[in-house]
Amino acid sequence: MCQAGFEELLDEQIHTFTTEFPKGIGQRREQCEFISDEFENQVNYCVFHGEQRRGHSLFFLDPYGYLNVSMESFRKINSLNKSEIIYTLMARDIERFVIDKNGKERENFYKKLEAEDYFKNLEKLQGFGREAKFRDESMRLFREKGNAKKVFTFAMIPTKDKRVLYYLIHICSHLRALEVMKDSSWLYNNINYQYHYEIYGYGFRTASYYEEHQLELQLDINQHSKIACIERLSNDLDDLVLENNCEGVTLIELCNKTMEFNPATREHYCEYLKLLRNEKQIKILRKNKKTNLYQETQSNNLENCDIIKRTNIKQLSLFNILHIKK
Repeated sequence: MCQAGFEELLDEQIHTFTTEFPKGIGQRREQCEFISDEFENQVNYCVFHGEQRRGHSLFFLDPYGYLNVSMESFRKINSLNKSEIIYTLMARDIERFVIDKNGKERENFYKKLEAEDYFKNLEKLQGFGREAKFRDESMRLFREKGNAKKVFTFAMIPTKDKRVLYYLIHICSHLRALEVMKDSSWLYNNINYQYHYEIYGYGFRTASYYEEHQLELQLDINQHSKIACIERLSNDLDDLVLENNCEGVTLIELCNKTMEFNPATREHYCEYLKLLRNEKQIKILRKNKKTNLYQETQSNNLENCDIIKRTNIKQLSLFNILHIKK
């Protein structure tokens, strides 16, 4: 705790700090409480204080195995208005918990996470198919049983065989929190094949990988990854825009419906929509507050309330659109 710089906050007093912001805005109050106990014994206490503060609550959960955090605890945390969870989930040893039909650990896993109706027929799959099924079912489990509003995964891959060791699962109640996580992860992502199998989200090679192969830790994001990202995004957005062709669909609606299911950041959303607009495949309308008339926006920055409508022009292929941009 001292190495982390928290020693001055351990006296059970509220401390006031001055930041670089102007006086009156830059004052913040901090206090830390350290509790040594099983998380399940303290989750009600933590959630209660989160409710009392009515602010943003972040839970970083790094359990030993699967059984230290129950699905009931996830529901309690997600009941908070402004909650966010970062949860590490071991993916490499799924057979021991999910597939072993006679194992006691499997029984405990299904009971603790309320997963009786999930992960069916997983033992019939192999390789990437099994990993994809495990990830998809895990996300469905947290959404349906944990009442998670937004869920996204980030993979930790230690070796060159492209198998996921851990998933870092991000659960949040607001779209903006997901957008911030994706922005950061796109920046620091260091694998270049995460979109091929649609199971990784963003990915990170561990330090052990680079030590083993005597490579420098460097980012592998390239133009191919970006194009693959835009292609994946086009699959999600095109049908939604077409379905709402008469009235159109707002940018925030597109993001809310699809942001969990592709690797794109908000910047990629705007970039792709501008590509379509420049090729006259869509038009982007902004409501004029004074006249209540829709006017086509020429702004470089799209806003949540901007309306996207498909035009009647014959649709170009995504390949041609990307080629035109080049």
